[in-house]
Amino acid sequence: MEKAVKAADVGGVREPMGVAGVMVPPMDSDALGGAMLDIIERTGEDRHTIGCAARERIENRFSMDTKTNEWEALCRTLFAVHE
Repeated sequence: MEKAVKAADVGGVREPMGVAGVMVPPMDSDALGGAMLDIIERTGEDRHTIGCAARERIENRFSMDTKTNEWEALCRTLFAVHE
């Protein structure tokens, strides 16, 4: 399911979201409400496009295969330094 995302800019939220959604400052209910209205007022096609971009970003950057490859590369680098 692809959905346009609205989120507060806290913790690690920015990394997975990237530009595939609307970030608002933390503890700012007016900004969150404005972001929600912005998404609601877009066309269904626009919301779908944003949602597809968000899903593609997660699948490409945060899949199990991607993360496994990143950890393996890190381990190889660390082991090479200590050999």
